[in-house]
Amino acid sequence: IEQGSLEAADAILQDLLTIRSDRDRYYFGVDALFSRHPDIVSRLSADAPGLLWTLLEGLVWRSRTVEGGRRRAVYFCRHILVCENGKHASVIDDLCKRGDPKLVCHPMVAHLIDLVWAKVARRTFFFRNATLMMALVLYTLSQAVFDTTIVAGADGGGSESLASRVVVVACRCFVYLVFLPSHLASHITLGLHEHRIGHVRRFGCIRVPAHVPKHAKCYLLAVLLCLMIALDPVVHCLGHSPLLTQHCEAGEAIEPIYTVPSMIGTLNLYLLASDFSVFNIRIAAFALMFGRVLSEVLLFLLGFAVLLLAFATAGAASKARVHGFETIVECAFTMLDIFMGTAHDEDVEAMAENPKIRVVVTAFFILSTVYLLNLLVAQLASAYNSTFVDIIGFARLKRGGKVVEAMELTSRARWEGFVESLRLDAPMRFCEGDVGM
Repeated sequence: IEQGSLEAADAILQDLLTIRSDRDRYYFGVDALFSRHPDIVSRLSADAPGLLWTLLEGLVWRSRTVEGGRRRAVYFCRHILVCENGKHASVIDDLCKRGDPKLVCHPMVAHLIDLVWAKVARRTFFFRNATLMMALVLYTLSQAVFDTTIVAGADGGGSESLASRVVVVACRCFVYLVFLPSHLASHITLGLHEHRIGHVRRFGCIRVPAHVPKHAKCYLLAVLLCLMIALDPVVHCLGHSPLLTQHCEAGEAIEPIYTVPSMIGTLNLYLLASDFSVFNIRIAAFALMFGRVLSEVLLFLLGFAVLLLAFATAGAASKARVHGFETIVECAFTMLDIFMGTAHDEDVEAMAENPKIRVVVTAFFILSTVYLLNLLVAQLASAYNSTFVDIIGFARLKRGGKVVEAMELTSRARWEGFVESLRLDAPMRFCEGDVGM
């Protein structure tokens, strides 16, 4: 491989991973290969990725005979899962870092990722993110459900009840005092570890831990929650009556500002909760597809904004003195209402009476509705078709990343119990008539 003789390396791999038999003795070079080259997967991934498929195919034995419409297969996965010291191997991590969606769809890799996910990683992932789901539920209850401004209490019509105030404060206290510290602690610890080992990325003259860009949503959520603590109306109304109210002079003055990080934080929490899509590959594939075609929608919005600005400027330059078309801003909002079908009758009647405005609005409506919308549909269809082939592979890559993270947090005893349950040292029988090739 170092000399560039990849065809010779391919032939050597095929020869080593061919099962040969001599009466009751079988010869298979997989143990010798991984004993001499324990980093074979990472080496191939870096220097000869084309040989990874050859290696994986050599670790699978398939019967030549069909029984009940199915063909028996044996995966020799011991060295893919376990190191010589009994700990988990880094092979799955190497394959996921490679980022090849076709490679992780290889039957053995896909089966191993699903197996480790079902037996080890799923429970670890769930309990690790349980506080996130609980925070999402309590955050929703405190910000959108138990709104004390609309709950009718027992002390008068339309007034806030003590029970509603207690629920809101309790939910917010969990988010502020339990979820936020644990959320910050986990990411700060990881950031300090990456900085200590030199695993950093440079943005100009600034050095940040390598995981920060990938987890930008998490840091944004932490900033938003810190702002919400400082701006919370309940905090500003402490000492006022009734108890735990958020309707005092200071609270009502700060509430319009408080609602901005509250709204953004809600969307951010739901975005973080999308990681739970890895529980089902099809749902994860759909979520990834949604993200990958989002760029086409953003391009459409950019084109629509430019088109709207151009025709709004043209409408204002016509000097038509028509209601709703006197300035660029009024023209833009009126045309947007026409595009959305929410225009007022008086604006439509005024437009119809002026030929110049009618021409401008008609041209804008045709270009935006007939041309831009159909172009968006064509772009979405093209992006979907080009991505659909590999979308399952990308979903498996996402699950594989969660599996690797969960394996790092799995205890040694639990991992050893999982490995023992696989009975990797148990002899596997060949089917009658098979030669083992």
